[in-house]
Amino acid sequence: YPVSLYDIIEFKESNRFKLDIEGIRLGIEYKKNLVYKVYEFFSNMFDIPPVEVYMFKRIPVEAGLGGGSSDAAF
Repeated sequence: YPVSLYDIIEFKESNRFKLDIEGIRLGIEYKKNLVYKVYEFFSNMFDIPPVEVYMFKRIPVEAGLGGGSSDAAF
C-alpha cells in the first residue's frame, strides 16, 4: 500500500566517497549504514567513481519499514 513516508537521497560527483545523513538517525554508525556497505562492496568489485551521498532520513531506522533496504537499492 503506497504511503507518503520516504527518505530523500541525492548523489553528486566527488573526489572521494562521502555519506552525509540528516533527519531520523537514532545512532546508527556511519559504516553500518546500508548505503555505505553497498558502495563499499561494489566499489571493491567494479570501477565505480566516488560520489557524495546526501540522505535525509524520514523513515525511522530499524522500524521494519524497509527504509534502509530501499535506500541501498536506490
